[in-house]
Amino acid sequence: MIASFALTEPDAGSDAGSLRTTARRDGNDFLLNGTKRYITNAPRADLFTVFARTNPEAEGSAA
Repeated sequence: MIASFALTEPDAGSDAGSLRTTARRDGNDFLLNGTKRYITNAPRADLFTVFARTNPEAEGSAA
């Protein structure tokens, strides 16, 4: 299995504290909303680790 690392965003770079992508719980799933760039192994990945905010109101890395 090949894994992927989805952190980088257009306006945040790889600064995890500045991410704008959100993840909202929907039953047993999460709905993602945002844009990622330069995703490691994306063309071949079987598994994606996506960094997203679950609390968009929190600032910095507290979300």
